Amino acid sequence: TPSGSERDRILLELTAGRALEKLGRFPEAFRHFRAGKQRHKALLAANHARYDPAGTQRDFDRIMALFDRPARAATGAAAGPSPIFIVGMPRSGTTLLEKMLCCLDTVEAGGENEAIEFLAARYYWELQRGKLPPPQQLDERSRQSLAGDYWRHTGAPAHIRTDKMPHNFRHIGLIAALFPAAPIIYLRRDPRDVCLSIYSRMFPDGHVYACDLDWLAHFYAQSTRLMAHWKKSLPGRILEIRYEHLVDRPEETTREIAAFCGLRWDRACLSFHEQPGPSYTFSEMQVRTPLNRAGIGRWRPYAAELAPLIQALEASRVL
Repeated sequence: TPSGSERDRILLELTAGRALEKLGRFPEAFRHFRAGKQRHKALLAANHARYDPAGTQRDFDRIMALFDRPARAATGAAAGPSPIFIVGMPRSGTTLLEKMLCCLDTVEAGGENEAIEFLAARYYWELQRGKLPPPQQLDERSRQSLAGDYWRHTGAPAHIRTDKMPHNFRHIGLIAALFPAAPIIYLRRDPRDVCLSIYSRMFPDGHVYACDLDWLAHFYAQSTRLMAHWKKSLPGRILEIRYEHLVDRPEETTREIAAFCGLRWDRACLSFHEQPGPSYTFSEMQVRTPLNRAGIGRWRPYAAELAPLIQALEASRVL
């Protein structure tokens, strides 16, 4: 409406696109997605926000240089309880996996917890000022202090708590240093489906890359590069799960995840959609229905519109 805000108009464009997609009117749907994203991009630009590909690459380079080898092993009680960290690109299946894991005895949902982001900001700031040592030299006192901040922000759990903030993939080195026993599960999904799903939704302003297909392709490739570093520098600490395998072979995959987390598998994982409990992500409707392949290959009717994205992903060897 004329009186609506620009954010309202963006949401209307994206909602119209998803409605047209359900009707099979894919070219029209994509035009609305593009219009909504162009509006959002312009809104961010008016607030001096723009994705910086070179800056992102430099940031990830600095993280990899800092965490070029594992921190020294914990010697004491260390960090106390250990969460289960679920990471990956947004729209890669993290909400679904958390919902399934919370069907296991003693596991409770922590959702998209910002504690690690705050913790990382504190650590990098104090590292720069010389008040904390590099990760390889963290002593037990520093480790416990930082981990204690995590639980003060999060709240002490009665059971095992998940932490499924997708972008925590940037902080896996710090997570591994502070929580030596914490399982870290990395969700991967076809990047074309991930990028289309992000492009058809309005993400918070911090996800500036979500407004442009070139930016999306670049950020996805950088996330993959960083994850390759973590898997090399932290062997055995990360379990990589393909979303498509989780959907197609749920029992086999959830048994593997439960074993990795040191948990007893339960068939309730397969009927996760019947379990009570809120979900506050874009996946709210998906986790209320049984597993299905509806989102797998969603990109295919948009192959022409997504051609530049696909070419960029291929050039980065993500595909």
